[in-house]
Amino acid sequence: MPGTCEILTVLPAMDSVPLMAHPLLQKFLLLLTFTLHVVPMNFLLGGCFFAVLLKVQKIIKIGDHEKAYRLYRDIIGAMPTFLSFTITLGVAPLLFIQALYGPLFYTSTILMAPFWLSVLGFILVSYYSLYLLSWTSEKFLKPLRLPVLLAAAAGFVYSAFMLSSNNSLMQSPGSFHAIYEKTFYGIFIFVNDLDLMLRFHHVLFGSVFVTSVIILIMAYFKRCDDPQYADYISAYVRPFWYMSFAAQLALGVSMLLSQKAEVFNALMGNDAGHTFLFWAGVALACLVFVVGFLGRNSIQKNGSLILSVSLITFLSLSGMVMTRDFIRDSRMKPAFSYIHNAYEWNYLVVGIFFLVFAAGLGTVYYMLSLPEKTPKTGKSI
Repeated sequence: MPGTCEILTVLPAMDSVPLMAHPLLQKFLLLLTFTLHVVPMNFLLGGCFFAVLLKVQKIIKIGDHEKAYRLYRDIIGAMPTFLSFTITLGVAPLLFIQALYGPLFYTSTILMAPFWLSVLGFILVSYYSLYLLSWTSEKFLKPLRLPVLLAAAAGFVYSAFMLSSNNSLMQSPGSFHAIYEKTFYGIFIFVNDLDLMLRFHHVLFGSVFVTSVIILIMAYFKRCDDPQYADYISAYVRPFWYMSFAAQLALGVSMLLSQKAEVFNALMGNDAGHTFLFWAGVALACLVFVVGFLGRNSIQKNGSLILSVSLITFLSLSGMVMTRDFIRDSRMKPAFSYIHNAYEWNYLVVGIFFLVFAAGLGTVYYMLSLPEKTPKTGKSI
């Protein structure tokens, strides 16, 4: 493993243009916007998982396949909207991570450039595939609809893995030079990292867990029109909720044990702030599971319970995002620290950002609060 001085000779210099605000403010905005981005992103991954299962159930006609098909259509119908939110809310954290970790992020991106850039192509294919599936009749391209759905799901899984891989490579500046010497024009994917594999699978199972919560919210809004359908939704997602929670718990313990001694000790009591954030996130995730288990027969009928589960899930995600950020910074030290980046306050640009950000959130809230309309009659449903 190269020493710190050797690593510093490999890393490119920071951009000469200073940051427009203090690095701590930009770090706060990175964590905030990334947490908002994670919510719809989880629904895309988990939603594809549920959609594939429900579609197959309809094709081979097992169980209550008619209700399964109806749930499939509800999930597919919501996914283009969530994809738009994912892309829109993902722009800001991507820009902030480039500003704060430029030398590391750009280097890791260049080392795996073809695979990183291909994310755009995969997302475009998945984007139009979802619109095709959600806006057309089941009779249109009927034999190909399941393959199209599988292609969309594969695109999201690939994109999620490449984002995780790039992030992990960025945290390993000591390997940059060796990778550059051994690879040819970026024909490289960073996979030889236990933490990467554990975290990626944690993301996949976490997406099923978060999607289960979102689907239960859908069931709550269906309860008045069709109580039996709402009960079906609740019963259907329950086993996946339990299994994904158990898988996350096992992977989380493995991730904790795989950390280097400095990080492990910080999360286990040596650093009060990060210990609190980590265990608060774990405790809140467990609380979501307990509340959902105890209210399993009535959760889709209880608005307060649904709201509590949603809020606790978001807070748990926030705690995990901050813990993951602490681990990232710890793995980069002492070769790099964002806190030393030069900055010069630009109040006009910062003010415009906050105004646009607030207006965007307000627009999203307004759009989500609009009544759903049927395509044929235009009446509220």
